[in-house]
Amino acid sequence: MQTVFDPMNLVEETTVGKRLFVGRAAPGPQQRLLMEHYDLTHIGAAVFMVVFAAQLEERQESLTDIAQRHNISGPRYRTLLNEYFMLVKKKLIVPTPYLKNASPLCCGVEASVMKGLMQGELGGEPFDPAEPFSIIQSFSELWQQLDDKELTARQFHNEGKELIKRMTPDNRLRELVAPYRFTEQVMIIVAAIDHINAQRSGVDLREFAKNFFAVLRDRAAFLRDISQGTVEVVKSGLIVLNDRGDDPFSRSPEFTLSLKMRSQLFGVQKTGRKEKLNIPGIFSHRSWRDKQPELYFDDRLAAELGTVARALSRSTGGRRLFSKRLRERGMPTGFTALFHGAPGTGKTASVHELARMVKRDILQVEMSAVRDKWVGESEKRTRAIFTEYRTVAGSLPACPILLLNEADALLTRRMDARTSVETMNNTMQNILLEELEKFEGILVATTNLTGMLDDAFSRRFLYKLEFPNPTPSIRARIWRSKLPELTGDEADTLAVHSLSGGEIENVARRYIVDSLFSGKPDLDRLEALCREESSLKKGIGRKVGF
Repeated sequence: MQTVFDPMNLVEETTVGKRLFVGRAAPGPQQRLLMEHYDLTHIGAAVFMVVFAAQLEERQESLTDIAQRHNISGPRYRTLLNEYFMLVKKKLIVPTPYLKNASPLCCGVEASVMKGLMQGELGGEPFDPAEPFSIIQSFSELWQQLDDKELTARQFHNEGKELIKRMTPDNRLRELVAPYRFTEQVMIIVAAIDHINAQRSGVDLREFAKNFFAVLRDRAAFLRDISQGTVEVVKSGLIVLNDRGDDPFSRSPEFTLSLKMRSQLFGVQKTGRKEKLNIPGIFSHRSWRDKQPELYFDDRLAAELGTVARALSRSTGGRRLFSKRLRERGMPTGFTALFHGAPGTGKTASVHELARMVKRDILQVEMSAVRDKWVGESEKRTRAIFTEYRTVAGSLPACPILLLNEADALLTRRMDARTSVETMNNTMQNILLEELEKFEGILVATTNLTGMLDDAFSRRFLYKLEFPNPTPSIRARIWRSKLPELTGDEADTLAVHSLSGGEIENVARRYIVDSLFSGKPDLDRLEALCREESSLKKGIGRKVGF
């Protein structure tokens, strides 16, 4: 096929007359070039060629003249008319003012297009039905025209469906959108356009519905489906709803492509090294493979942690069975647990050990990155915890554990707000309650202040595990794990001191440091360090300063 546009060859091809429009003869090289480059049918390309040739001869052409010259009438004329308006919409030809005695629907080639063609340049990128981004580009133009009211919803639907139909079997986008209905296919493509344009906020759901559905009833049905969670692209994790409220009519969520969908659509290449995840700043990411110290608990707590581990297991009888049973009974499928107890009793370490056991990474919330001095920002970031969690979860091989560590401020009883700070705290707590109500992932919160726990939060945690201070026998085992050189009797002697696991680790670290500078300390020195740690905890240590 000829790949260079030649104005003279195009004029020569127009002499075939009626065959140009009937399509019984194979299109010539110039006609095929226009069809492929501008995404035209053979009739659309024929109209453009005739108008272009007339303009070269400095005469005016009209659609009526073309129809009369080639004896085009009835249904074929309606097709001709549709192609004419398609050319106008693509800004390839423009209607021209009527001249005296001129036929209706006069037109000419758009000035910049004419200039480029005269120089042998087609301009723009050719349409390629096998290339996802060529389809996305065409959809972007259609969506903009719909948004600008240059197209009706019905016209958009007709042309959009035709675009999707034209995708070849090897087009990656076709494979991704094929299982879904047209509305959801457009959601994926519009979200892809939004992502390419780096509009990080997402696509406004209500604006999307307003543009896409011409009838209010259809718009309401779509928003209802979103609210009830029956939209397949959302259920399958290809589209993520941000800032989703219980009532989509009162608050407009935004939707974006999930990381899973971005990876599939944009073709992230696997390399020999580990890919770096794009983790938002409100999280710190810990792999389940990270090494953890050995933990010791009493039989009751060890059994409870074992039950939690089985419920979160990635095996067939674990998390999937857990979710299935709850779903069958119409109950929320999210797993939520509260680990509470005194400081240093192993709450956070247990979450990390749990992650290792069930092979799930941890996304730990950085509360310092959530709180903000500006009104409204902390509340927005609180909701973003769950929005970003859903997004990042789509890029990991297994649903991660969302860890709210030392979440005392968020879980304590709500109060009558008298200051802006108290109002902010209450709003953040209300958002957290709302998100926990519909949460579908895995969340563990840790707190020291169980006496101040709000009853509404207590009801929303499926498991509540208490971490007591270790018994003497457990303390002795912890001492031996931290300082293997201790004898059994020495560990039992040190276990008399009522220290938590974290405090024992502090003393062991001090012991190791002392041994570096002053030789091996004796047991009396270790006991002195234990008494010092205990006195600091009870607030009876020596006064500091004046």
